[in-house]
Amino acid sequence: MKLKSVLATFLAATATISCFTACDGNNDNNTSDSEKKAGDKTTINWMDGRSTQDYQIEAVENYLVKPFEESNSNIDVNFIPTPDITQVLKIQLAAGEGPDLMTLEGPSSVGNFSDRLVDMTEYVEEYNWDEIMFDWALESCKVDDKYMSIPNWYEAIIMWHNNDLMKEHGWEVPKTVNELETMCQEAQDADLIPICYHTGGFIMGNDWALSLWYSNYCGRDRVKQLLAGQAKFTDEDFVAAIEMYNDWWQKGYIGEKQTHAISNEDSQSLYYSGKSPIFFHTTAMIGQMKQNCTFDYGMDYYPKFNDELESAVVPIACAGSLAINIISDVKDECAQYIDYIYRDTKNMAKGVEAGLSPFCTDIPTEDFSKDVDPMILQMKDIFAELEENPEMIGYCQWTFWPTATHEYQINNIEKVFLGQMTVQEFSEESQKVLDQDIAAGLVPTIP
Repeated sequence: MKLKSVLATFLAATATISCFTACDGNNDNNTSDSEKKAGDKTTINWMDGRSTQDYQIEAVENYLVKPFEESNSNIDVNFIPTPDITQVLKIQLAAGEGPDLMTLEGPSSVGNFSDRLVDMTEYVEEYNWDEIMFDWALESCKVDDKYMSIPNWYEAIIMWHNNDLMKEHGWEVPKTVNELETMCQEAQDADLIPICYHTGGFIMGNDWALSLWYSNYCGRDRVKQLLAGQAKFTDEDFVAAIEMYNDWWQKGYIGEKQTHAISNEDSQSLYYSGKSPIFFHTTAMIGQMKQNCTFDYGMDYYPKFNDELESAVVPIACAGSLAINIISDVKDECAQYIDYIYRDTKNMAKGVEAGLSPFCTDIPTEDFSKDVDPMILQMKDIFAELEENPEMIGYCQWTFWPTATHEYQINNIEKVFLGQMTVQEFSEESQKVLDQDIAAGLVPTIP
């Protein structure tokens, strides 16, 4: 089992104390901004829940923090890796505290904190971020025509496969859903976990499979219609998507019916030890695959789940979004920092090679080293293919679902698996929540 690092655990445990102390100091109402900054360095407290492994923390410090501090000697960036960041932020922001800069789980998380965040529209215009950030990513952060967050890293849901194990059993990377199901059956017969996917202790992980099944069964246009209020979760194709997902779960293809009982960390260990031909995750795993795989491995997108679709559909997402605390005294410095790391693509490329996900901008291939991990270039190729074929682009829930709908689905899909709720009931209740989100104008912009 690959545990989260001791350092990350320690920092998470002290995050509340450090942020309350640091941010309280930054917001002393008896001291003006100019008095606080005169003769002293300004500190940006940045809380992030995506980079909590040792190698990720080191990469952030080396390639995202140090270069900025060296170019801006009057500003320090205090990076605070924080597992379970959503729960931590709910407590801190509700108390009128928290970090200056924070990495939310994605644009769909904004609804949890919207009254505690800065409207960043002026910064988008001032720094011309629409010229350097992917359009789909930047627009996904717009709520009620306001940019309440900015895209951070990007990712796509893909199939990680153990090439050595597949070769041993005579399997090819499946190109049709029938081939995928046949391989799942044969893997089961060989006492393997067909698709290694577990989210025990991490309820947010339930949206990975939900995103794939809705997008790759119903198609891009239908999901877009759903989120625009022109289709419903209770429509035949959306119900059929969850019925297929539940059917595969009940057959044991997905996590051997233990998705809710085994942690994602243990799931990774099972895959690394050769217990499964397929690991279900996103492109964000590139760094960890390189760190842990002792076998030949690869990535590909899943074949289309519905023969009526013209092509496979690959859900994409902002792997987190950056937001600024409304009580921060260093709002402008936070925006300055965001702009710097987005434009410094050479250090961004070094960070990606060290295990970070890429920010939502184009990193020139020449910025990568000659020894770059081939998976990084393959990821770039996948996104280039998606850009050329927009009908293949699907929607990850943590970026494009409104907050309440997203939270309802990830918290209740396990009830379907365990027989506590039917697929129809899940769909009907999901639609009720979505109707409320649509009426309140809380659906993110859908490209």
